[in-house]
Amino acid sequence: MAIENKKKTLHLLILEDSQNEAERLVSLFRNGGHATRVHRLTSVDDLNEVLQQSWDLLIASPHSENLSPTDALSTVHRQGKDLPFIQLVKGESLEEIGDLIAEAMDMGAQDALPVDADEHLLLAANRELRNLEERRARRAAEIALREAEKRCQLLLESSVDAIAYVHDGMHIYENKAYVELFGYTDADDIAGMPMIDLVKGSDQAAVKDFLKNYHLGDGHAELTCTGVREDGSQFRARIVFSPATYDGEPCIQVVIRA
Repeated sequence: MAIENKKKTLHLLILEDSQNEAERLVSLFRNGGHATRVHRLTSVDDLNEVLQQSWDLLIASPHSENLSPTDALSTVHRQGKDLPFIQLVKGESLEEIGDLIAEAMDMGAQDALPVDADEHLLLAANRELRNLEERRARRAAEIALREAEKRCQLLLESSVDAIAYVHDGMHIYENKAYVELFGYTDADDIAGMPMIDLVKGSDQAAVKDFLKNYHLGDGHAELTCTGVREDGSQFRARIVFSPATYDGEPCIQVVIRA
């Protein structure tokens, strides 16, 4: 049986006192198509040390003299490591095996199975490795998204265009150019203010109606109206609306050109 991701090296931790049994498990994975880097755990100190590196899977035998599987699993959880843990169990009856499996799963193991279930072990490992890769990819994407959002924020702040984000007609973000365009000194003076408060009274109904009927799926749209600065002076404004997200929430991006 082949395991997916053959080109990637499997970084495998094994909790097994028997060198021969550990080598048998390694051979099982290598015969299944995985290039495998393995470390056999010998103590809790050993586990704490190797957890400073990145590992893909930990397989624990039913018993170990130097480090109990329960302590190994607790150590992994205590360090907050995303490391799939598969517990092997051994019992005298199906009922006992079932109880041991339930106990391991209740402790937080991703799977538990009899020691001689090699095919099941490969299937379980394949599933957990796939899930692990997806979690890692998601975390990498989240980091990339946060970095992109930081860059966008810097671009917004340095833009010469007056840009704001509006949700339900209320300002939730305004860049420096937007604040200055309306004659304010601080973005907090506009934050939470209805957008129509910055529009001439005779135009407010049209702007309010536009915002009410604009849907995020409508794409770009434009509207011309008269803006009102804090000192009461007015200017003719062309407003470009487009769908956007801010802090993960859907909203409307507003770009105003006087």
